[in-house]
Amino acid sequence: MNIIYVHSGELPSNSPSITFTSNTVKALAGVTDKCFFYVKRNSKQSPEEIFKTNLKMNKPDNLEIRAISVFLGNKYNSVYYWQVYKDVLRIAKSNNIDAIITRNVTFLPKLIMLKNKLSCKIYLETHDFFTDLTLRTDINITKKHKQQSLEKKYIPKLDGILCLTNTQINLYSKYYPNTKFFLARTGLNILSASPIKQRKYLGYVGSLDIHKGVMNLIKIASLTKSQPEIIIIGAKSKEERELFLKKVESIYDTSKLKVYMWQDKETLNTLLDEVKIGFVTLTDTFFNKYLTSPLKIFDYFSKLIPVIGSKLPTIEEVIFDNNNGFLYEAGKEKEIAIKIDELMFDDTLYSNFQVNIASQLPKLTWDERARRVIKAFESS
Repeated sequence: MNIIYVHSGELPSNSPSITFTSNTVKALAGVTDKCFFYVKRNSKQSPEEIFKTNLKMNKPDNLEIRAISVFLGNKYNSVYYWQVYKDVLRIAKSNNIDAIITRNVTFLPKLIMLKNKLSCKIYLETHDFFTDLTLRTDINITKKHKQQSLEKKYIPKLDGILCLTNTQINLYSKYYPNTKFFLARTGLNILSASPIKQRKYLGYVGSLDIHKGVMNLIKIASLTKSQPEIIIIGAKSKEERELFLKKVESIYDTSKLKVYMWQDKETLNTLLDEVKIGFVTLTDTFFNKYLTSPLKIFDYFSKLIPVIGSKLPTIEEVIFDNNNGFLYEAGKEKEIAIKIDELMFDDTLYSNFQVNIASQLPKLTWDERARRVIKAFESS
């Protein structure tokens, strides 16, 4: 099987989407004859060099990265999509294309055109939802009417939609009952785990934006008896870092707080070796409740780190209360603080959580995800 994956993001970039898509295509290359990966070129380095230096990955021989330089600049998606469309037709002359995947709703018109030209299967890998904008109190809906009309017009014409969670499937299927949906969770790479004695921090990986819930971590930590040290990884700039530290100094001892900029995967994994409990305490927004599948959960799990996660449908699919972590509800900070102290002090309890996480890992790898995707293609 030869497949194409179209992404509108830049290579390289600090966006989590490039981490997600790069791991996705690398794993897909392992279960296909050939995989073509379309991205916007954002460097003079070759894609192979970027994979090796920025993403710390070795590119498989049968993964071909089509990094396109957009002649009017990378912000012009419409120009980029035309260039992708024409390039796909070129490579299809010497390669039989079986399936094309995109995670961009705005590429759907070109995707339909390619299906008609090549008679291949086409899929959307969804990470957002615009069909019913009355539900979206978390975004500026006036800027999303184009995406809404595209979803309504083109989703019924797809061969299927790849969803990150069952919650996503349930949401979309209410509006598109005749569309085929396939579960393909975010993946992880199984890594070596550090000994318990090395772990001492509460950890948070991600944006410092309010809706990501990083302040929940600070508030909860302030209520613990252990008053642990905290690592936060994800400041966009030194200015954002300093503003954040200023904001929390009245809540927590900032001498116990380390705030890092975005880190490459290798450095991130080294920092996670000292994290004892990971945090995904998202605020209750539509996106977080119905659409998200945070990469940070899988980063934590890959290092056998128990997770404190928000009690939201998307999060409850992978974090099980009192099993591989604890679920957090707003207004119950004191209760979760007590549970954190239990995990910090009780090595037996902590080891049991690690055993439960380890039992999940084989089903959550990027390779397993790729196998699920190919089975979905074959079944449709």
